[in-house]
Amino acid sequence: MRMPSIIAATICLVAWALSAAAYAAERGIVVRESRDPAPRAIPLKFRLHRTQWEDGYLHVWGEVKNPTDHDYDFVEVIFVALDRNRKLLGRTDAFCEPETLNRGEAGYITDESIDTQGREPAVLEYRVIGFKASRH
Repeated sequence: MRMPSIIAATICLVAWALSAAAYAAERGIVVRESRDPAPRAIPLKFRLHRTQWEDGYLHVWGEVKNPTDHDYDFVEVIFVALDRNRKLLGRTDAFCEPETLNRGEAGYITDESIDTQGREPAVLEYRVIGFKASRH
């Protein structure tokens, strides 16, 4: 009769270990705004919600906020994954949902995948780009 409780305890232990490993992997990636100049760079704020490295891809979720007094169109985030030696592993551009962010609004990046050539990245750099909207 003790067998079900042992199985349940084992399942809980395995689930805890997997979630701890995912948390440690997420905490091991340094996330920072790119210092490289970019055409169309705009002063919107990106906040990472989470990352997940799986099957050679880094998956990214996040939010872009527009704290400015301007509206922006075609807002996207450029993501660059690097190893510890700053060697490029992968890059992708992700449009926000929605692509137009009016003053005070937020847009979201949902499960954007970066192919990292099967190597777990140490650094994730980002840059928010877009166009200042011209409303008539």
